[in-house]
Amino acid sequence: MISLLLLKTLIHLDLSYNQLAGDIPAHWEGFQKFEYVDLIHNSFSGSIPLSLFSISSLQKIYLSFNQLKDQALDFSYVASLVLDTLDLSGNNLEGLILRSIFGLGTLKVLLLSSNRFTATVPLKWFQSL
Repeated sequence: MISLLLLKTLIHLDLSYNQLAGDIPAHWEGFQKFEYVDLIHNSFSGSIPLSLFSISSLQKIYLSFNQLKDQALDFSYVASLVLDTLDLSGNNLEGLILRSIFGLGTLKVLLLSSNRFTATVPLKWFQSL
């Protein structure tokens, strides 16, 4: 992933269906032109790096079917004003679904199935999407 940091003009990254393991790299600040990140069907574990959501041009994030673990994901730090797809399905995410995820006004696709979330989500939260 370090050599990818040299590709400052990269807008589309698809590393899906590989056997990549370990933590998703923590530093995404250099990819300010990214629009699409697809890391599905790998063996990534650990937390979802907050810096991934600091990319203002990011439109689609696919992180499904890994082994990611996080509790109470807070999306109040999302910098993208164009994020329309967030796929976190098929991981080991647990805890509460925080209201901040429903504040992502440009979101059109939200996939959270097959995780370990708990608590009740009021139907009115979906009205802001």
